[in-house]
Amino acid sequence: MEEHKLNLARKWRSKDFAHIVGQELPVRMLKNSLYKAHYFPVYLFAGQRGCGKTSTARVFAAAINCAQLPHFRTSPQEVEIPCGLCTSCVALFEGRHPDFIEIDAASHTGVENVRGIIDSSGFLPVMGSKKIYLIDEAHMLSKAAFNAFLKIMEEPPANVLFILATTDPHKIIDTVKSRCLQIFFKPIDGRALENHLGFICDRESIVWDKKGLALIVQETEGSARDAINLLEQVRFSQGSLTEQHVLRVLGRLSDKAIVSLVEHTLIKKPRELLQCMHNLNFASFSVEHTRTRMIEIVRLLLWIKHGVKPAGIDAVLNALGVIAKQSSLESIYALLQELCIASQQAHKSASQQALFEIALLHVCKMNKDDDSDGGDSGPSSQPAAQLTDDVYDDTEEGEDVDEQDEQEDEDDEQEDEEATQKLVLASNWQIFVDAIEALDDPLLSSIFKQGVAVAHTQANIITVEFAKDFAFFADVIESTKKTWQALLAKAFKASVTLDPQFIRPSVPTTQQNSSYVVRPAQEPRAPEVVQKMASKPTEAVRNNTHATHSYAKAAHANPPWRKRTHQALAELRIDVSNKEQWKKVNLVLQYFPGTVTEVREHTA
Repeated sequence: MEEHKLNLARKWRSKDFAHIVGQELPVRMLKNSLYKAHYFPVYLFAGQRGCGKTSTARVFAAAINCAQLPHFRTSPQEVEIPCGLCTSCVALFEGRHPDFIEIDAASHTGVENVRGIIDSSGFLPVMGSKKIYLIDEAHMLSKAAFNAFLKIMEEPPANVLFILATTDPHKIIDTVKSRCLQIFFKPIDGRALENHLGFICDRESIVWDKKGLALIVQETEGSARDAINLLEQVRFSQGSLTEQHVLRVLGRLSDKAIVSLVEHTLIKKPRELLQCMHNLNFASFSVEHTRTRMIEIVRLLLWIKHGVKPAGIDAVLNALGVIAKQSSLESIYALLQELCIASQQAHKSASQQALFEIALLHVCKMNKDDDSDGGDSGPSSQPAAQLTDDVYDDTEEGEDVDEQDEQEDEDDEQEDEEATQKLVLASNWQIFVDAIEALDDPLLSSIFKQGVAVAHTQANIITVEFAKDFAFFADVIESTKKTWQALLAKAFKASVTLDPQFIRPSVPTTQQNSSYVVRPAQEPRAPEVVQKMASKPTEAVRNNTHATHSYAKAAHANPPWRKRTHQALAELRIDVSNKEQWKKVNLVLQYFPGTVTEVREHTA
């Protein structure tokens, strides 16, 4: 008969406390509970996927009914539990222990399943001293099932113990959590997980190197199960476990290749950037990972540019030092901003590849168009040199520096500082506008969206420019100050004052002899001729943006039909019931009820 072989994740699942990886605090708490013979009626094990919750629960259950438990309480330093040899331990790890009941809550979510557990818990244990119920993925239980569980959780039979395991403790209702001893499992530390993978590779005769294991640990985010499964995937596809083999299985570019893309974007020409993408066979790799990793690398590049040496990137540190010396701070900020925008728009695009390429090319071309405050913008034919101390201190002590070079450096620093302040100001203003939009006040949100933050003085005054047509809304901004002032202070992290300036040019009007206004409900009709509305609206009628600006003018000054009493005027009443077509007009009507008419001037 053919022997059944387990996959590595099941084969190397921990069977005692000593082999539980990276969870020292939960293990200490459970062993102390065993040593003092003090058990809680319900334990709640919470943590991310693959961090050892279920395995620890099984080890704890085995230890409770282990034959060596009395010896462990006498000599805890000499005796290890569970022993794995007694009848109870063997039965539990083989899955046939009558007193250990493991339930998948994802498929047993109803009240009937809970009632079955309550009924069976009344029977005495058969083999051990405790009957233990392990409910995995406990957050999947329905609210009614949780409520049915409450009484037995609070006062279970003396020989019954419950263990709830969940990856989402926020979905466990508070009345249940208050009856549990909550033990939180953290993501496994990278070094501990790397050592564990190396141990498995040695036992399984898998050829490996440290960079390959480090890449697996970085990819799996502290999940031992995911790491072991990825290790086995590389083993079956490539034979040995190296960095290149892991990258090939994941379909991802190496950090060295991504740094090369950053270098071509910031320093070289668009043609060379496209050639670099072609040589890397860029289309065959994950765009999402490349974009995310490039954001992290550009952020590290900013650290180096500001003279701070980051840790943990020794493999690409030298190349980043060379790029930092040859790139301007403004171009690095521009690249980081474009990457963040591309990341936000990725889910809306049918071609993430094209979106990513356009973002890089835009920054690359911008650097070629304006390289006044940066390094060498031409193509660099020299390879990346070793990063020396002059990356962080460009001049040695006692070195004579020309006065002109010093002035140029000061100018560059001043320009970089100004560019940084503008980016910070624009970013904080956008945070404020987003906060206003969350208030669900369409008028206030629409007003602030049109504003452009242009200055932040030392006296904490924020100057914001609006269009001239928005001067009518100055009273609205002032009357709602209590609503937005706290949000403004939170966005700028200081007690600031808003200084609105209505000086920006208005949107030009395309119609000279035709305008259209919202007539307030209380305004009496002027004695002009009222015509019936034509069957099809004119182009001026369709332009609801023009309507909004004309309304502001009409409300701010005397209505236009009063100014032209000496001329013949005609009014066409407009049907704006279609809210999809007339969004802005209907928004104004919510706050200023009235009718919308088109006023035409008849000239002789």
